[in-house]
Amino acid sequence: MTGEILVSDVELAKKWLSAGRLDAEIISALEHRGIAKEKSAQLLAELKSGRTVVGADFSVMGNAVKRIASQPRENDEAGKSRASDASAEKSGSRKSASQRSSALRQSSERPRRGSSGGGRRTFPLVPLLIFLLVALGGYFGWRHFQRQKQNANTSGAEAGDRSFPSAKRPGSAKTEPLVAEIAVTGLKLDGVLVNRSNVLEIVRRYYGAASRTNVVESKISYVYDPQGILLFCPQQGLCDSILFDYEGKGGSAGATHPFKGIIQVNNETIDSNTDSATLLGMKSLGLRQNEPSEKIFKADHGSVELYFAYFGTSSRLSLTEITLK
Repeated sequence: MTGEILVSDVELAKKWLSAGRLDAEIISALEHRGIAKEKSAQLLAELKSGRTVVGADFSVMGNAVKRIASQPRENDEAGKSRASDASAEKSGSRKSASQRSSALRQSSERPRRGSSGGGRRTFPLVPLLIFLLVALGGYFGWRHFQRQKQNANTSGAEAGDRSFPSAKRPGSAKTEPLVAEIAVTGLKLDGVLVNRSNVLEIVRRYYGAASRTNVVESKISYVYDPQGILLFCPQQGLCDSILFDYEGKGGSAGATHPFKGIIQVNNETIDSNTDSATLLGMKSLGLRQNEPSEKIFKADHGSVELYFAYFGTSSRLSLTEITLK
């Protein structure tokens, strides 16, 4: 730890201030992250006064919300442009084909009229045969393209089902409690390995769209109120942490319903009724606690970081946050 206040420290302080946490709890949490008590107190004072506070590793990302909002319009304009070009090209092709057909018909009719000496007119058989052949070729080509497209869609759906064997199909929301397993390879949600880029997709496959979203600085929080789950994403579709709220008191940093699932680590089970003494007894977690009075515990396990917080009483877990690296 450097002792400098980082962006993650500022965001943690903002989030807990919004949730109505006590100053002593926030300062204790920041000390646990290596920030001196005086710096922590100064940070809280500046946040409460309404000042804009950034960390030592802060980098300007631009207005992410505006970029996200403008992206569909740019795609639509590009799509319209491509559609216009394709329409012009198709119209030009039709005109060219029509001109060639007309020229061919005229060239085939001229000799016939000359040979007949102005007598009986003959039907242009050659252009008709060419037209029929072109039409049949286009029809069978279209049928072949449709079959290939259908086969590709079917193969893609089957591949998606194999990639996420436990995920529910849209419209069939998951009802049983979630099992979050901390493995050597990372975090698994009901047996499906997740990371920053796919955790939001997996949660959506289980529960559908989020109940609500909040935007704080450059992070978007996806709140699943009925399940007690929150996802924090610095960019759209890229989430760096998942939080399980066991209290269900609502707010911008909490869900309106408590999390009913469990967390499994090395054959140990953690839920809302796991007290702090039992948690500290799980030696395989390697929990760290700077002082006995602290109510927040941290553990590094494989490719994830775990935070366990006891805000009300040490006999009941308040929340667990898992940071995806």
